[in-house]
Amino acid sequence: MDGTAARSGGAAAVGQLPRGTGRIPLLDELARSIPVGMHALGLGVGVSPNEHLLITGNRVIEQDGLVFVDIPGARARMVPCAHDWAERLVQVAANFRGAPLIGEDTPNRNRLFNLGKGIVVPPNFPRPTAARFRTTWMVGLLSRGVPFQGFMNATGWEQAQHLEDFVPYLYEWDTAELHRAIAGVPK
Repeated sequence: MDGTAARSGGAAAVGQLPRGTGRIPLLDELARSIPVGMHALGLGVGVSPNEHLLITGNRVIEQDGLVFVDIPGARARMVPCAHDWAERLVQVAANFRGAPLIGEDTPNRNRLFNLGKGIVVPPNFPRPTAARFRTTWMVGLLSRGVPFQGFMNATGWEQAQHLEDFVPYLYEWDTAELHRAIAGVPK
């Protein structure tokens, strides 16, 4: 078939886009899923930049009313996804059962950087990166009072030598709330 049918409103030739749309709906959905996967893994699970390509849809697990990500590799761990990102992560995982949630690996080693470049940000606003998403997630854990050992396990860290870098970004408790927490008085 030479594509004449597609141009004239008939059935599209194999490999051609459906007439009038300019896009293939499934590919649109997958293309939109990839940056959502990057956001959900970074902001919801705190996946480090070098772990993104390791996370496939099969590694997203629903259990006990929570969504977990089974992170493989040298710092293997099972991390629950932040509630605000869990539903989106499950939706993306459904599109990428056996493939990385950020799309297949490409010869371009800056896959995550290139995904972040497509996000429109205001002038003088830092570019979103996988490392920034992870840092935001870590600050959130500490601000919510996640116990230190739980924080270390979830991050995959063995040492906390840069933890002081997060202090300026942590939630500031009011004085009375802080005193009650230090004294161990229940809320």
